[in-house]
Amino acid sequence: MAHYAIRALMHQVALHQQFDPDRLSFVHALEVVRNAIADFQMTARHLLVELLQRLWRDLVRYLLLKRRNRINPHVVKRKMSKFHLRRLEHARSPQPTIPFREAVVLI
Repeated sequence: MAHYAIRALMHQVALHQQFDPDRLSFVHALEVVRNAIADFQMTARHLLVELLQRLWRDLVRYLLLKRRNRINPHVVKRKMSKFHLRRLEHARSPQPTIPFREAVVLI
């Protein structure tokens, strides 16, 4: 449940700051939340809003680089498999030209 709570916090921060949630590091967010727990427990109720704003600032302090589009062919090296064998033409597979979220349409 803690994993989903931290992911939800990361998503909320990314939406508020208007950038891609993939730019936030889960490991960094986990460390920031872990360090902030004691502060939230010892802070007066009227100061919690300021503390939450500081938590959000700390989360966006360390942003990851934008993810590149990538694709890998589904092949294996074993001889007996339902997938095709890895060959030289698989090394030069065409890379996607649009981001994944634009390529997939949810109904």
